[in-house]
Amino acid sequence: MDIWGFLFVHVLELIDSLKNR
Repeated sequence: MDIWGFLFVHVLELIDSLKNR
């Protein structure tokens, strides 16, 4: 399991949700 890939995806989702506010 690639923890960094997992974190990276969550960070991208978080940034995307913040941009869409």
